[in-house]
Amino acid sequence: MKKLYGTAIFILCISVLSFSETVITKSGKTYTGKIIDENENGNISILIEINKDDIQSISESDTAAFFRPVKKIPAKPGNFEVISGSAVPTPIDTSRLRTALSKALNKHGYKILSDEQGVITYQLWKRDFDCTVKFCYCEDEYWYEYVESRNLDANPAKDKIHKNYRRWIGILEKELAFLY
Repeated sequence: MKKLYGTAIFILCISVLSFSETVITKSGKTYTGKIIDENENGNISILIEINKDDIQSISESDTAAFFRPVKKIPAKPGNFEVISGSAVPTPIDTSRLRTALSKALNKHGYKILSDEQGVITYQLWKRDFDCTVKFCYCEDEYWYEYVESRNLDANPAKDKIHKNYRRWIGILEKELAFLY
């Protein structure tokens, strides 16, 4: 058996944390994974056991399909905590999207805090405020997840945050449409 570590596909599990196992289908084959860990970025690690007969049919690029960020469940549906992106058409070339986002973030003075497969965490820092956001992406969608802020009066339960927060996301969306 070859063991691969991946991340739960959110579409298959509405609340991944409430399940001990999940099913992932790739290239017509079904794999059962057991949730074994959650990291600080909110990604769930799933141990997937693959029969030795299937090892030849799974390439390195196929294993990347198992690594997908899990969407945060917002305090209030539709609030600012999770904003879906729409500037880039699907299917998404994730490498190209990563490059376009990096250029857009640098152009507008954001600092990239971490860059992992499927998740780029960035921060806008000014003297009077700061804001940290996760940009999550995979082949079929991408979204922005609010992490934390200082002096932006964020209140997820009331869908309240500084008026410029959504504008900043909109500016990045325009840049992605241009750079992608």
